[in-house]
Amino acid sequence: MVSFTFIMMAIIAGGFLLLTRVLPHVQPGYKRIIADLKLMRADMDKWLKDELVPIDREELELVSLQQLHQSVKKGTTLRAKGVFTTIYHEPVLAYSYKSYIASGKSALVYARTATHEYAYWLRDKEIQVLIDGKLMGTLNKEGVLYNDQNRMIARINRTQEDLAPVIVGEREVASVVKTQVQRREMLSPRAFQFVKSDITQEEEKIFLALATLELVEQSVPVKSTR
Repeated sequence: MVSFTFIMMAIIAGGFLLLTRVLPHVQPGYKRIIADLKLMRADMDKWLKDELVPIDREELELVSLQQLHQSVKKGTTLRAKGVFTTIYHEPVLAYSYKSYIASGKSALVYARTATHEYAYWLRDKEIQVLIDGKLMGTLNKEGVLYNDQNRMIARINRTQEDLAPVIVGEREVASVVKTQVQRREMLSPRAFQFVKSDITQEEEKIFLALATLELVEQSVPVKSTR
């Protein structure tokens, strides 16, 4: 009986050791990502108590780096969430972040404004970007967003120290401020600068697709950033 128990414990321990060696090298599949995305959406419905203020041209200039309900939980995986506000503390952009146990980068981001939903599947070589449940395109390491026909939709320039200009089509529409802000600061810098006065709704939607991911990655620990 004792020897049988010992053997079973050895088998379980060996299986656990094998699992810990294999898991870090396994990227989640498409079905797992879709299932987790649904869970993140449902979870946000529960914890997001504030109604988001619609982002129009004027509100875009007022979005700040300040957050409400911000939390970061470290464990086997990293989870984070928060709500970006305007400089007047109006909630405008909510997000959830989840990392996976895998070699290299592996994470999922779900974000929401009053009018659009954004989702990002982060992997080492590329990031799939979805808007309102539809694939917008693939973002590469150089910050270029391509559609399924390999045509450039937009790009974000991260070479500058303080700002990350976003170009939609052929023109620069606004810049993302590259500054991390501590919670509960009295004064919070604006998140976006140099917003074009004639930015269209389509340009704003695509701009927010790139800007949201940039803001979220500034909010999670360095290990999870590009």
